[in-house]
Amino acid sequence: MRKTSAPTAPAISDAELLSLITSDPNFRIPYFEHDFRAFFKYHFGWMDEAPFEPEWDKAIENENLNLIFEAFRGSRKTTKLRGFVVWCIAYAKEPYIIVQSYEANLSSEWVRQVAKMLMEESIVRDYGTLFPFTVKREDISKASFSDFESTTGVKIASKSLGEVLRGANDYNKELGSMRPTLLIVDDIDTTDSVKNPRVIDQNWRKLTGETIDSLDQFRRRVIVLGNTIAEDGIVPRFKEMAKGKRNWKVFHQPLIYPDGTNAWPVVFTPAVVENLKTTPIAFQQNYELIPYKNGQTVIPRTNFRFAKAAPTGCRIVFGIDPAFSEKTNTDAMGLSVVAHIGEQRYIVAVYAFE
Repeated sequence: MRKTSAPTAPAISDAELLSLITSDPNFRIPYFEHDFRAFFKYHFGWMDEAPFEPEWDKAIENENLNLIFEAFRGSRKTTKLRGFVVWCIAYAKEPYIIVQSYEANLSSEWVRQVAKMLMEESIVRDYGTLFPFTVKREDISKASFSDFESTTGVKIASKSLGEVLRGANDYNKELGSMRPTLLIVDDIDTTDSVKNPRVIDQNWRKLTGETIDSLDQFRRRVIVLGNTIAEDGIVPRFKEMAKGKRNWKVFHQPLIYPDGTNAWPVVFTPAVVENLKTTPIAFQQNYELIPYKNGQTVIPRTNFRFAKAAPTGCRIVFGIDPAFSEKTNTDAMGLSVVAHIGEQRYIVAVYAFE
């Protein structure tokens, strides 16, 4: 169990608190250590706040709570968690952080963006240089790196799902040899990674076995980001695993609720939403959080191809249409054999039976 320290709320008005935060670093810096929400809004609150963000911030700040953010694209879930990592670095709250994605380039880009946030003018002004420069400041936007150790002693590393994490540990001056204490899982479900149950099973065993088991046995926390792009995948399995567990919390946040209500109309205006709806399946997956189901009828014509044989690694789907007609005296029954790879469809054969 982690040791928590509840802040003492200042007995001042909101207006006075805002004035102190914006004008007095001697107040702001120690105050932010116990208020992630205020820290994020001050340093990274560069756009209108979403109505659901206050509840997110409260949960993120609870260091004894594992989290799943199943949220629409553009909800700022990734930016929010990168800001949380900056907060952890500024106040040395997590000694060893691992970011894991399905692909190595995604997880390393995650770490690079944290480095850029550490170089925000307001962060440097209040906390000094937190990122240990191994490249010129002007080259950081072009640099590629998978890990670094901040000047506060916090280490952050990126790992793809295919990389080995077992045995990962890092020396910490105060804590000695330290295994990872915080695992952030982001972009773990992709079209490729959920294309068949075998791949999903393999990824799930790797993540919940080797990866999570490699975390520190006395203090470990897991935060999962993403959405359910298919009926089965890592995010749906995490949600199922979290059911009934008090140390897990799931946030299911679509942009458009089932009744048609817009969760963030100030940013996602009606015009923006209508433009997003021009790709129906992508809109359902990314903004309504409706998983793609094999056999859905709203599939672009360009996703269909004819093939003489089924491609390797595909899923074969047999379709039956009793209303198939070739203008005979009686309707014929149609049987189709289609190979599925992601959203691509390969028509292998079509048969008509009298």
